[in-house]
Amino acid sequence: MEMQEFLELARNDETTGTFTAEVDGRQFLDATTVTFYHHEKAFIVHASDNTGGGVVFDFPADTVGDETHTVHFPASMLLLKWYAKFKPEHEDYSEINDLRAGSAKFYLSDDRKHVYGEIDFVLWRERRVTGKFDLVRK
Repeated sequence: MEMQEFLELARNDETTGTFTAEVDGRQFLDATTVTFYHHEKAFIVHASDNTGGGVVFDFPADTVGDETHTVHFPASMLLLKWYAKFKPEHEDYSEINDLRAGSAKFYLSDDRKHVYGEIDFVLWRERRVTGKFDLVRK
């Protein structure tokens, strides 16, 4: 699935919550838009802000249980390419940063409508992106 197709599907999404992320210990994301979208093959977590920053990852739609789950990149990449998008220091644009490795550790509850946890992504340029999220979908 291409990102544009996902954004069209999730256009009326009513997810609420928070998602913050850092690159090498420096905050780059305090999301103004969050999405926790259930597709037939995967749940997609997407967060973005009004400066061009963002994060996306997904995990299998058949994930169940009120317990902690961990998914790893690239093995768990189902529908969308996982990425972190942020402005490099001293630059005026945001760039998408491909992952070399990464994971999302999360707790899924309330009949799979509430997810919270953290991400740990390693980029090809050896930079590390970490973040925390707490999202509820309607």
